[in-house]
Amino acid sequence: MRLIDCYTELLAYTAYLTGPDTAAAALSYEEVNERYSELCQRAKTLRVREDVPDRHWEEGLFAVCALIDEMILCSGWPGRETWQTAQLQHRFFNTTNAGEEFFDHLAKLDPDQGEVREVYGWCLAMGFKGRYFRPEDGAELERITRLSIDGAGDHGVEETLHMFPGAYGSQGKAYRKGRAATLAFTVIVGIIPVLVFIALFVFYNNVLNGILAGYFR
Repeated sequence: MRLIDCYTELLAYTAYLTGPDTAAAALSYEEVNERYSELCQRAKTLRVREDVPDRHWEEGLFAVCALIDEMILCSGWPGRETWQTAQLQHRFFNTTNAGEEFFDHLAKLDPDQGEVREVYGWCLAMGFKGRYFRPEDGAELERITRLSIDGAGDHGVEETLHMFPGAYGSQGKAYRKGRAATLAFTVIVGIIPVLVFIALFVFYNNVLNGILAGYFR
């Protein structure tokens, strides 16, 4: 089992709640809040059963909470204004600034947190924007998304520096000086994460659709 599997039901329910289904639009804040509490508990139970390390679980949950809050607040669900005052990010992490902090957390992930990076990649793939919400931020957001999925394995510090070149001072500058020597290789390797992304999207799309069918159809 991968870390992302702990959060699948939370992601599926959020896709349902913020989607076009009229039944979801009729749900009250109390009903939705109770459902999220149940799903969070189920995720925690799965985490304990699979012995997921604390720091991996917490980092993955932070990303998922940031995504859920943003999707709900940007949706047409009538309870979104009430949700604004009781977001998951505040409930679990005592913050209302996850849109900024999401990318700070992502930049600081250790090389051994590949599965956590995968969770962040999937939150981005599902539409999380955070600080990159302006139309002109689209290209940078797409780049970060691709590199997050590419970095889901044990790729080390170079990929992190490439993803956030402005976050590491002289280290980032030194890394950029060597980019010309590896440009051709980067172009070739850049095709791989695209193919991986497509495969993962198909797989998890089927998983989410299956869960939605079981719960709501």
